[in-house]
Amino acid sequence: MATHIAASPEEAVAYARDIGYPVVLKIDSPDIIFRQDVGGVATGINSDEALRSAYERLRARVAKFQPQAAIRGVVVQKMIEVIDYELILGAKKDKNYGAVVLFGMGGIGVEIFRDFSIALPPLNQTLARRLMEETKVYTMLQGYRGKAPADLGRLESIIVSF
Repeated sequence: MATHIAASPEEAVAYARDIGYPVVLKIDSPDIIFRQDVGGVATGINSDEALRSAYERLRARVAKFQPQAAIRGVVVQKMIEVIDYELILGAKKDKNYGAVVLFGMGGIGVEIFRDFSIALPPLNQTLARRLMEETKVYTMLQGYRGKAPADLGRLESIIVSF
């Protein structure tokens, strides 16, 4: 999926025209982990005018809720309407261990259910699978209630390359 970081509303419009509407805007800041908590996400944007307006509102909300945050720009991505599985994949530098990789249930699942696992890179296919297997969302990824299973091999590859 194409991801672009825009420094201005006009740059965001150019990216949106390139990838096609509808798009989603997300604040890009190393100081903000949960963008939704500070009003840092705008979804369902269908036109240049709506994008310009949403861009300005998004920046204003974030400045109000977290004024000290360093803002690198606004991410512009194609909006995906249907999501099979919501996951989180991230990395952080721990002061004691160095880089760590995090995988787990995305969205509010990571916050409320604390369903995630952490590993030390570098990861190979086996270690990536073990990272996934340590989570509850792994059971769901194998398919449920008629929903097709996730492509676990592809997911392993994504984690290894991350």
